[in-house]
Amino acid sequence: MEVALVSAATGALKPVLGKLATLLGDEYKRFKGVHGDIKSLSNELAAMEAFLLNMSEEEDPDVQDKVWMNEVRELSYDMEDSIDDFMQSVGNEDTKPDGVWEKMKTSFGKLGKMKARRRIGNEIHDLKKQIIEVAERNERYKGLLQGQEYNC
Repeated sequence: MEVALVSAATGALKPVLGKLATLLGDEYKRFKGVHGDIKSLSNELAAMEAFLLNMSEEEDPDVQDKVWMNEVRELSYDMEDSIDDFMQSVGNEDTKPDGVWEKMKTSFGKLGKMKARRRIGNEIHDLKKQIIEVAERNERYKGLLQGQEYNC
């Protein structure tokens, strides 16, 4: 198979899988609302990575496989951007405020972080949906092609 194409797709997945693992770690346990979606997304991407690695052993990939790998790569970049934004927006909540002004800033900051949590929850849900759509589309059209091969 075209090693560069598989390498690009799996290379894009690796940092996302690492960041999802970080989000599943102790530091982010307080985000219970999205923990299940993050775990599910991580499992789906790990399965895709394994599938891509198996595909890398094929001699002559078809056009559909190439399109699918490109979709996975692009979606991986989108996921990485979303995760980076989320991690940056929630920051470190362990610091204790000194004085009234600091407490007010902290309170307003928490409101912003609640919005960030809700946003990442929505983004993770959307990304998970997109991953499933990409996988289903690939499977659907692959099935059509295989059906045509058997009918010939």
